[in-house]
Amino acid sequence: MISIFRKIRQKLLSQSKISRYVIYALGEIFLVVIGILIALQVNNWNLERTNQKAEKKALQDLKEEFTDQAKRLDDARNRRELSITFFSRKLDFMKSGMIDSLIAYHPILNLGNTTLNAPNGVINSLISSGQINLISNDSLKYRLASWSEAVEDVREEEDNHFRFVATEFLPYLERNLPLTIVNFPITNSNSERLFYTENQVKDFYAKMIQELEYQNLCIMNTNWNQIAILEYNDLQKDLEQIRKLIDQELGL
Repeated sequence: MISIFRKIRQKLLSQSKISRYVIYALGEIFLVVIGILIALQVNNWNLERTNQKAEKKALQDLKEEFTDQAKRLDDARNRRELSITFFSRKLDFMKSGMIDSLIAYHPILNLGNTTLNAPNGVINSLISSGQINLISNDSLKYRLASWSEAVEDVREEEDNHFRFVATEFLPYLERNLPLTIVNFPITNSNSERLFYTENQVKDFYAKMIQELEYQNLCIMNTNWNQIAILEYNDLQKDLEQIRKLIDQELGL
């Protein structure tokens, strides 16, 4: 094809038909430009198709990750709510003086200072690799970029609760109860008493529950759990919006 064009060009030049040559040259340039544009368009189509496949794969991975995080969030919330119920009943027992019932509520169990283990492997990978830009929905892209920061804010509150337990609640228990009561069940697997008689354990409890400091510690621990649940609820709203947008993009 190139040799044919060359022969035509040489023939026109030899015949001194300059105007025809110019027209021919312009036509040749036009064909070359059209060929380049077609090639670029095909390349763009291929790139767009590749990006669409990559975006769909990323959305599917995100859907799986957020389904798992929804379960983890529910589990963390349930443990916090169990702790609130635990300490509410403990405070009721203190008011009524029901020592026998209070013993069943072991002082170290159900503090609720749990951590929301919500790994963001897919999101972090998309952000670090720049593939977050594959997400065509700007609203979804923004929420994904903000998610890790929202989770980090929740973890800061969890860390504050951990510090409260480690620096205030546990030291108080260690000062007022034998470690065999604080760290272990009162009975072993054979229902045998460990170290202290039932009356001795009651005496420890009876003294401790009358102290304002212990009552305040129980109330403060409940408050920390309530704060965490409020944080979880806000995170849950963000999570539901993200999952909704992902499903929309996947056509579900």
